[in-house]
This record gives sequence, C-alpha cells and structure tokens, in this order.
Amino acid sequence: MEIKKDRNLKSYLAPLWVLDQACAHLKSVMFLQKNAFQARNSNCDEVITTEVHAAHRWLSQSFRVVSYNILADLYADSEVARTQLYPYCPSYALTIDYRKQLILRELLGYNADVICLQEVDSKIFDLDLTPVLGYVGYEGVFHRKGGTVSEGVACLFHKSKFRLLDTKSVVLAEELKTNSLFSDIWKKIEKNVALAERILARTTCLQCTVLESVEDPREQVIVGNTHLYFHPNADHIRLLQGGMTIIYLQDIFAKLLSMVYKRGVCRPRLLVFVKDLLSVWSDSTEYHSLSSQREQFMSPCGHRDIVWSDSTEYHGLIQSERAVHESMWPQGYCLASTDKRVSMVVCGDFNSTPECGVYQLFTTQFVPENCIDWKSKEDEAMNELSFSHSLLLGSAYGTPAFTNFTSGFAGCLDYIFYQLDQLEITQVVPLPSIEDVTEHTALPSVVFPSDHVALVADLRWKPF
Repeated sequence: MEIKKDRNLKSYLAPLWVLDQACAHLKSVMFLQKNAFQARNSNCDEVITTEVHAAHRWLSQSFRVVSYNILADLYADSEVARTQLYPYCPSYALTIDYRKQLILRELLGYNADVICLQEVDSKIFDLDLTPVLGYVGYEGVFHRKGGTVSEGVACLFHKSKFRLLDTKSVVLAEELKTNSLFSDIWKKIEKNVALAERILARTTCLQCTVLESVEDPREQVIVGNTHLYFHPNADHIRLLQGGMTIIYLQDIFAKLLSMVYKRGVCRPRLLVFVKDLLSVWSDSTEYHSLSSQREQFMSPCGHRDIVWSDSTEYHGLIQSERAVHESMWPQGYCLASTDKRVSMVVCGDFNSTPECGVYQLFTTQFVPENCIDWKSKEDEAMNELSFSHSLLLGSAYGTPAFTNFTSGFAGCLDYIFYQLDQLEITQVVPLPSIEDVTEHTALPSVVFPSDHVALVADLRWKPF
C-alpha cells in the first residue's frame, strides 16, 4: 500500500515515532534535569530521582497527578512570540510540530494516572494527545475556553486506574450572572461598571471531572482544572475567578456527598452497624464518656464506615446487642450502604504567586475584604467582598521558586491542590534546577517545550 507523503501525514507520524521511543523507556523520564528538588511545605520525606519517575501506577491506594501548561500553539508560533515574548528561543523550537514531540515524550514518561493540561489547542488534543495517549491506555476530555478561543483545558486519566463518572465545564463569566451560587457576588460586582465589563469579557473556564477508582470503587475523586486570567494588573479578577472556582467545586462536592451520604433520621431503637467495630452503648453516660470515639465515628465529616438502619437484616446481625436510644445520636451525615468516599484535587495555572489572595484562599479557607488583591486596579477595586470555604486543601509542591520561567518573569504560578483530610502526598517529581532552565537562557527552549514546567505528585488515599 502506497502512503501519500503529504504534510498532514508527516505531522501525524511524528508523535507516533515519539510513542515508540517513549514506550521503550517508560522507566526513565526524558526530562533534562540534573538536580533533585525538595518541595517546601509538602510533607514529603523523600526526594525521588529521575530513574524512578515512571515506576508508579501499580502502587495500590496511590495515584499520580500531573498539572502542566503546555503553551498553546497560537501563543508560541507567532511573530510576537518570536520577537518579543521568546526571542531567545530558536524559531523551529517554537513550532508545534517540534514541541508536541517533547510534550508527548514527557507525558508518557511520567506514567501518570491523571493528567491536567492547560493551554491545549483543540487540534492538538484531537490529532495528537488523544491517539497517542489513548494507545497506551488513556482516556481524556477537552473543554474549550469561552468565546472564539481555540485553546482550553484537558483532563486525561489512565483507564487501568480510573473510570469516568462525569465531566462538566463552565465558563466562569457566563456563570456569574446566571448561576445562583454567585448571585451575591454578582450584586456587588455590578455596582462597578468597569469591573463588571472586564470580568464578563474573560473566557476562563473551569473543568470538573469525577473519577472512580478501578481497584477500589469506594473511592471517587473530583478533579478540578483551570487556567485563570493572566494580566499583571488583574489580581482582583483572578481572586474573583479563584473564589468562584472553589465555590463551584465545593457545590459539586456537596452534591456528590448527597448521593453518597444520606441524612441520618433518628428513630427509637435505632441500631448501628460499624464495619470492623461492633460497639453500641446502653446509656448516654457511657456514650458521652467515649467522646473521642464519638467524634471520630459520628461527626458529619468523619467519612467513616457507618451504616444506620432499622432493617431486620441488622436486627438479625446484632439482635443480642443493646439498642441505641435516639436521643444519644447527633443529627448528621453518615455513610450510606454504598460505603463510598469523595476526595478533591484541583490543578491548574492560577497565574498567582503564593503571596496573592488566590493561594491564601485555597490553603487557608478564607480571604478577607481588606485583601490587597481587591485593589490591584484602582477603578475596578472590589469592596465588601470576602471568600470562605470548608475544603481543607494543601499544595503538593508547597511554594517552589518557580513553575514559570521566561526572560521577563520567573515565579510560582501553577499548583496541585489536594484535600488534606482525605489524601496525603507521598512524593513529588523534582522540578528542574535553575541551571537547567537557564542553560538556553529561559523557557521555552530546544529541550523545554513550554514556558511552564510540569508538576507531578503522587497522592495516596488515607485509610477509611
């Protein structure tokens, strides 16, 4: 069979060559770096070397997450990019046909279970990421930004580790005026015409993907993926977008919990069955004396293996045990018989350094009205608005010196936030050293396909 030698076929065959090369070296990351990086404040006790970056997927109760802004073609292969943004990078190294080979090679080498990408060209997702990563077991979803922008965010997961339950994407600006979650925020924003016009013009989207563990179907993970507005004088816009992001994700979290959990309805002689622990109390005195057990097993957020039932099945199982009087039980959520747990991971390019309000909001659960970010542009200053949420989130990498490195700026803009009460960080792939990223002046370069570096973290579910 004769193969036509046209440009499109040549472009398509390039990533297949990369696939052959990368699959032959799955135990070695083709990411040119020399020095290990210990993430600050990540509770990570060990620094792993490049040789073991890929040996991961078969670890039980663990999963690897990648967050990576891969630099969209429309921003890299232009006259502005070649002459102003990245003049130090050879023109051929800015073309997508060159860069996509490095991107695919790198992603394959990480052997991740969940990959969150930002600045993904729709054609790259359809013609390169989907066929190449799909060949080795990944499935993915892509969502474009709002307006006419041809790039967006993508979430891919390995089918041996996760199955897709649901996925949704929203354009934050469109939700602002129509979603009741944000009605109070919009009432305050619309008082400032300049602010309202600016935030409504933003195309920022939030992708929300719900995954279920293949090896332990009790575990469900909400994966948030976003790329916030970039402009230097827009800390207030990013804080609004960050606040909307956490509010929206928290609502998804609550809705999933409402499916997994059921509201406890206390009835006289209600019996309690606790897996691996059969413990009921005869009177309130004995119950209240076990305050630590009560807090551990009965709190609304305890997420323990507790089933409330007055069915004959449980009566039969523990008919010789003492019943618990309804007055001894607090109203709250308890696990339904499905016995599932929901966790949260939020990835993205937040375009916010650690001293900004977005990082503060995500990691401390609160940002006040007097946060300096609200006044980053005088005529668009936001007044009388604070954000709070109940998700316990931490940054997998802490606050490294940089995740974005160009000749004009270097700083930490990208994060993998994970739920501290459900997940723990076991290790992170070291970031490249300052020597690595400056060997060819800055990023991108002939060896780094983006102006951002990938974040790669291994997470583990905490015991039930």
